[in-house]
Amino acid sequence: MFAKVFGQIYDSSISEDYLLRLVFEDFLTLADVNGVVDMTPESISRRTNVPLDIVKKYITVLESPDPVSRRKNDGGRRIVRLDEHRDWGWLIVNYEFYRNLASEDQRREKTRQRVMKYREKQPCNALKRNVTNSNDSPSSSPSLNSSLNSSLKGLVIPESLNTHEFMEAWENWIQHRKEIKKPLTRKSAEMQMKRFVEWGASESIKAIEYTIEKGWQGIRQPDNKQEKQNDTDRRRSEKASREFPEHIEIPTL
Repeated sequence: MFAKVFGQIYDSSISEDYLLRLVFEDFLTLADVNGVVDMTPESISRRTNVPLDIVKKYITVLESPDPVSRRKNDGGRRIVRLDEHRDWGWLIVNYEFYRNLASEDQRREKTRQRVMKYREKQPCNALKRNVTNSNDSPSSSPSLNSSLNSSLKGLVIPESLNTHEFMEAWENWIQHRKEIKKPLTRKSAEMQMKRFVEWGASESIKAIEYTIEKGWQGIRQPDNKQEKQNDTDRRRSEKASREFPEHIEIPTL
């Protein structure tokens, strides 16, 4: 197997002991897709060519709580036993979290590339690029707010959304609305911010990227979440109409 190892491991608490870090990296490499290392210490030693006493020593450390770990799952432990009745076989505690994080980064990069390709196909953008390139100077560079029109400047971004990833997605959304000739108004932007706060930064980014990919004007969440909510509301309304009709016909005698 293989694993994506983030550079921040060199800034983590296990980097203080390089042998501890190396044994943990061996665990990452030996793990299956679910983060399980179902091997004995002896087997790990043979596979990695690391002395058995070192493998056992640092397995004990990885199983121990770490109060200064970034993530507090299981007390900061890096690995936990699969079964109580045996002293071998482990699950890497945060394996799934970092695996999904890597997948999310890859998905976001693919979306960014699709957006760039879409913009390159637009005739007006090609003309703008030609004009810009002819007038570019080494000191000129676009700012993050280059797409903001005057009505959106000074728009307050809530603290929970104030991340680089969200700001990049928001910039792409503003540009997308301009390209489809439906620029955002300040009122609309403020209402969308309220919705984004309810969704959270991660879900909001997914919704923005999904909407841009579809070429839509209104923000929609992927996987038909919006449509499912509309269907639920419609069913509730129909049920209420059946139970409480507005007009009751009274038979004549």
